[in-house]
Parts: sequence; structure tokens; C-alpha cells
Amino acid sequence: MLDTTLLGSVNREVLLAQIIRGYNGFLVYRQLYDEKGISIDQLSEEDPLDLLRRIPILQPAQFRDLVNESIRVTNNVVDLEISSGTNGLPKRRIITDRDEEIEIQFLSKLFQTSGIGASDSVACLDTGPLTLMVSFLPALDLCGVKEAYAFSASVDSISTITNLGKLKPNVIITIPSIIERLIDPLEKELNGFQWNLNKIIYVGESIHENTRKRLEIDL
Repeated sequence: MLDTTLLGSVNREVLLAQIIRGYNGFLVYRQLYDEKGISIDQLSEEDPLDLLRRIPILQPAQFRDLVNESIRVTNNVVDLEISSGTNGLPKRRIITDRDEEIEIQFLSKLFQTSGIGASDSVACLDTGPLTLMVSFLPALDLCGVKEAYAFSASVDSISTITNLGKLKPNVIITIPSIIERLIDPLEKELNGFQWNLNKIIYVGESIHENTRKRLEIDL
């Protein structure tokens, strides 16, 4: 069973309705519950959070199948989000207009929980052509930040940090694989007190413990 921590309150009725919708509408989800011996009747009887803890995390092949199913059963598709593929094959995600609205609100709450606010200048750092991080900008606008922009990390790490340093963000949002690539020139820039970086928020991947410690010392 997954060890989970809640960031806020949960509307169990709404969550249960989404679980049942997933079971009825997507073969991938139905197979996950069937493998755990959970029937459609049990879905309505058990606590929805306990149900989610009991099913395994989607594996890459299952996620690809779910994306293909989504294309067939979903209306009002407004975007196909594709990850950079830094950690393997690029992931695809179908987004409807309602998904986009909910995600912006959710991301805004997460950023506010991370302490991002009106005084912050935020750089969303991604690989070109910035397929992922641009989706964070509307959520940062809701946080009322001073400025937010998407910045492309080139293969030249020193050039990337030098150019980013001209904008002097105090918050960076990126993925650990980019941090790993940039950490040496970033440390030199921070040790030279060139800009007041005080937060690095990473998403999408786990980060090496040594990298985390280096960042904690410098920040």
C-alpha cells in the first residue's frame, strides 16, 4: 500500500465519482482494480483514498495505453502535452479545457504552499522547445508574482547560467536532470553573489542526495 500525505482536505464524493468514471471509461484503470480483486460494487463502498493506496502506480506501458484510450473517449481536447524525454521515452498527456482550468488552480495552490508570492521573480527552466514549463506560467500569474518566464536550457551550461543570471530570478522551477547539468556553473554564480536565488523547485523526477546537499549549502 502506498504511503501518502495529504496537502489539504479531500472531497471524498467527488474523488469517488472520478474513480468510478475511470473504472467505467478506461480499460487501463479497470484492469488495475481487477488485478487487486476490487469490483465496481466495492468502489462505491470503500473509502476512495484507501482504494487509491491499494492500486499500483502506472507503469510506462500502462501510461501509454491510457493516453491512447484518452484520445478515443475524451471530448474537447485542447492540447497534447509531451514531456522532454530526459528520463526515457517522452510521455504524452491529453488535456481538455476543463483539465487545463483545474490544473492551473492546483498548480497555483502548490506554488503558494512552496512560498512563492508577489515579491518573486520565477524562471521556469526546461529544455527547448519548452514543452512543459510554459504551462506553469498561468498558475504563477495567479500567485501574483512580480514576473515569471520560461527559459530554455541549452547544451552549453555556462552560457545558460550566464544568460539566466542577467534576469536574476530568485526562484527556479525545473527538473533534476537539468539541475545536474547546471549545478557546477550555478554554484560558481551563487558563490559570487551575482543574484539572489533562494528557491529551487524541482518536478517530474527524483533528485540525487548529493545534489540536494550541494543546493542546500549554497542556498
